[in-house]
Order: sequence, then structure tokens, then C-alpha cells
Amino acid sequence: MKKALIVLFSAVMFLLLPFESSLAKTWNFQTTEDVYKAWKVNFSGKLDSATINSSNIYVLDGQTKHPTTPTVTNGGSSIEVKPNSSYQVGKLYQLVVTTNVKNANGTPLKETVTMPFKVVDSGATIKSVYSVTSLNVTSLTVVTNDDVFYVKVDGEEIKYQGTNTFLYGLVGKKIGDKVTIIAYDKDNKVLQRLTYTIGQ
Repeated sequence: MKKALIVLFSAVMFLLLPFESSLAKTWNFQTTEDVYKAWKVNFSGKLDSATINSSNIYVLDGQTKHPTTPTVTNGGSSIEVKPNSSYQVGKLYQLVVTTNVKNANGTPLKETVTMPFKVVDSGATIKSVYSVTSLNVTSLTVVTNDDVFYVKVDGEEIKYQGTNTFLYGLVGKKIGDKVTIIAYDKDNKVLQRLTYTIGQ
């Protein structure tokens, strides 16, 4: 009887595991000022063009698909994903390439790939803030314009990554918590101050 309960418990726990997160790879967060941005995904070999469609490669706006058209380019080894209607400035989107995409030999992609991106206002000082929370750690990405020399989050200077991107790890913050982000110029002048809610 105990053995049967252990097997049943194990089966229930297996069914409750978050399959999607363990099977998906997430690329780095990107920003664009282009509301009609065409994203290009390169592969190491030729693709099966029959598997390149809006069911297998798409853009999510929350839980809804944003209308796009994926096409094979670069001699069959790249996909270009163009929106059929404009993206909205300030919104977070996800480019998704599923394991239904196959190469010319019929081999599927090893794992689903997602790439979060946001369309940003070209005139903004802090163009975008993006966060990912896992367990007790939040990774914060702040993208700025060229005028920003450094950024502080809750009074602490954060690491410059390059290309106007700053990264910061927050311990103990959870989705819904607020942080204050301040962008400074090279003369220590405050260019912009904003309150950001983790997870938005």
C-alpha cells in the first residue's frame, strides 16, 4: 500500500512540474524604437520551409498572439518575423520559436526559444525597464538613451553592461514590490527618476 501511494504521489508531482519553463530557452531582453521591427533569427543550417509559419514562430502580446508573418531568408537558414500591424510603445512582447521548426533533414529545434522585447520611446531618457524574478532573486535590466552616464536603483549604482544597458540583481524583492530608478548624466545631474513595479 505504501509503495502504491509513493508511486501515485510521484506521478502527481511529475504532472505538476512546470514543463514549459524547463523546455524553453530565453534569449536576452531586447529593445527597439521601430514599431514595425522585423526580427531575424539565424540558424546553423537550412530550414524545412514547410515548418515556417505563424503557428510555429510567433510574437506574444501577453497571452495573445500579435499578428506576424514569418518568412525564410538568407538562402533558407534564417527566419524574418514581420508584424502585420504595429507594436505599441511601452508594451512587452515575446518572440517565440517552437520545437515544431525543423531543419531540411526533418530534425526539430531542440527546445522552444523565447526572446522578450519592448518597443521604446526614442525621446525617453530611461527607455525600458525589464525584470525577471526567480525564487528570491530579481534580475533588473534598465535601457537608457546616450545621455545617461550611470543609474542607481534604490540608491545603489548598478552595473553597466554596454549599449546603454544596465543590469542589477535584487535579493528579497518579489513581483509587485516597487523600486526607485534614477538616471544621471556625467555631471551627476538627475536626468530621470521613476518608480518601477517588479514584474511589469
